[in-house]
Amino acid sequence: QSFKDDSKLLCSACHKSCSGHCSGGGPKACTVCAKGYVMNTEHGCMDTDECIINKPCPKGKFCVNNEGSYRCVNCDKACDGCDADGPDNCFKCAEGYSLKNKFCVADKAASDDEESGPLTNDEL
Repeated sequence: QSFKDDSKLLCSACHKSCSGHCSGGGPKACTVCAKGYVMNTEHGCMDTDECIINKPCPKGKFCVNNEGSYRCVNCDKACDGCDADGPDNCFKCAEGYSLKNKFCVADKAASDDEESGPLTNDEL
């Protein structure tokens, strides 16, 4: 939708947070907010953080809010559930991974560190 912009003597598009008609430019001028936005008496139509309100993503993905919407992103392969990107944001470690220094690391990598002690006479 658009509104008559008297300063430019032409019609200008309503703000992207508006659904339908508006009385001027900006989110305060919206008659109704678009999906993904809520009306705030002071600021007009404001983005809704669907990630906090609805927890919309399935297991194995985390939510990233963006203006007017959200997207679900795959968790790190080291994670069995997560709340952000990376092996340090796992709810728990996936099979084959163990927690080490607050990171989920591959079991082989975790055991390599423990086994690589000083060399013995047999190994020299």
